[in-house]
Amino acid sequence: MDVQPQQATSRTRSSSQSRGPSTPHRSKQKKSVKKYHWTGVLLVISSVIILTISITAGVAHGSAPLQAAPDTAGRDTLRPETTVFSLPLALQEPHPDPLSWEACNNTEITEISISFECAKMTVPVDYDSPEGPSLDIALARVKATNPDERIGSLVMNPGGPGGSGVDLLNFRAGAFPASIRSRFDLVGFDPRGTNRSHPIDCHDAIRKIGNPPTTPETPQEWEANFQVAQLRADECQEKYGDLLSHIGTLETTYDLEMIRASLGDEKLSYLGYSYGTKIATYYATLFPNRTRALILDGAVHPSLDTPEIWLEQAAAFENSIQNFFAHCDKVRTACNWTKNQKSRIAWTSLLNKTKSSPVPASFRNNKMVLSDDAILDITLGQMYRGKQSWDSLSRFFTLIQQGDEKKLGRFLVLNGFWKPNSEESKGAEAYYAVNCPEFSYTLSPQEAQQLTNRFVESSATFGLSFVTFDMVPCSTWPVRSAPHPRLSNGSNAPALVVSTTGDPATPHSWGKALSAYLHAPLLTYTGTAHVAHLGEGNACVDDTIHKFLITGETPEDSIICTPPQPQTSTLQTRTLSTPAKVATTPNWPIWQSFPHKHNSYSTTQHPNTLK
Repeated sequence: MDVQPQQATSRTRSSSQSRGPSTPHRSKQKKSVKKYHWTGVLLVISSVIILTISITAGVAHGSAPLQAAPDTAGRDTLRPETTVFSLPLALQEPHPDPLSWEACNNTEITEISISFECAKMTVPVDYDSPEGPSLDIALARVKATNPDERIGSLVMNPGGPGGSGVDLLNFRAGAFPASIRSRFDLVGFDPRGTNRSHPIDCHDAIRKIGNPPTTPETPQEWEANFQVAQLRADECQEKYGDLLSHIGTLETTYDLEMIRASLGDEKLSYLGYSYGTKIATYYATLFPNRTRALILDGAVHPSLDTPEIWLEQAAAFENSIQNFFAHCDKVRTACNWTKNQKSRIAWTSLLNKTKSSPVPASFRNNKMVLSDDAILDITLGQMYRGKQSWDSLSRFFTLIQQGDEKKLGRFLVLNGFWKPNSEESKGAEAYYAVNCPEFSYTLSPQEAQQLTNRFVESSATFGLSFVTFDMVPCSTWPVRSAPHPRLSNGSNAPALVVSTTGDPATPHSWGKALSAYLHAPLLTYTGTAHVAHLGEGNACVDDTIHKFLITGETPEDSIICTPPQPQTSTLQTRTLSTPAKVATTPNWPIWQSFPHKHNSYSTTQHPNTLK
């Protein structure tokens, strides 16, 4: 592990010497796609999983220029063209081979008090050509403790895109109550293109030149963002060719149906967090009659297009940090880092100082340098935890001001922000490989700068980073996805939508929209963190979800669950207020699956080039 000082950056990305090239409907590169097998039962656990939210109405088809500032308010009017969608024959009556389970590699499964099994499932790269190339999907399960009362399997996805269901199961199986563990086999899987399921890794060029500024201020810095994005896009196209056209939400939904059939379940029971709700929405649309119970926690809007999806998310993150600043302005003793200034002013001053003079941090023999980009990124990542992050954020800012590199380094390591002696995460490529094909636009550096105004209006704190992290890389991505099902006619599949009023990543309005689309009841939690199940320790939330999973019967109407000190809500539905019970969540909280822009920094990451 490199022990030379380095600067931490806020995110890995990639991108472009060209200025928003036109992208084809499918990759035309004729490289052969080999059969990809899962090497080993479990590989090294990814050090970071990047989250964002994306969903399209209709079909990402072709490429059209994206106007920086549409005249109409609200929705972006440049929506993808819609085409006729048909389900592949291979999925109309799937008959996959049964899964062959074996004990997991104990070096990868760290929860030794629970017995885990692992398997791989071979699926077609292209379901329209089932006899063609294939790849393997990694799965893990914990069998039901009471086989006589077993209902079936409960398949889980932690979000992302890029999140590992195998890791989720490893760290959270013990958090489920006995009522669930006794009656369900808990099953996690790594979606194609991620983690142990043939992960997309095209970061070599970026490792050599480093990352551009997260918040560019000059035309040259904007050009650098596009250059890096294009480098990643070119490398991914060169390494993976046609495979890139078959990694996305639609293909993952197909794989989920194959998992259901391979598990021998007549109907699917599924628990999806954040982006995982998008997979569930697709499944409910395509396979409503094969659905037993869907939990969609941290609901993604079923029809918002770009850039509105990111504009609304940026606004939600801004609301979250403004709540933190208001807290600090009110409770000065809890936020001594402000030095009696307005917290917003103090935080801006801290960023400006570290922009010109990055702060060193050390842990044992490892050293790194913390830049303003990294501080911005860590701050955004902490917003996923809501109020639970406020004390740690204040401690973080205080340590930066004090300049004690050992204390700062220890804090970064203990809180998972820095992982010395670890391999760099490959989460960014999986994130783009899944997300980017589902948007249809091109963007030049000049257009990106113009678009910035809209994002800064949504979020003065984080808006610009949404342009550089999301919009720019996806505008250079080399492929677009196949036709997708239209998400307009709704679904009557059994489902329960869960949404938190102060969720920074998936706004509560998205939960309302998804509830309407699925004709499903909405469970509203009046909290501040991203997703509500288990991590909040709220009996109302958890018991409602678990009851639905066991009985398969959705609540008759929408429900509001409140924490011990209820917050104001304007929803006119019945309210169930219960005292919070002690959270049974292990040391790996669910929010670590989600960080959208947050990254964990390793000492191998772009040595000596990071800013």
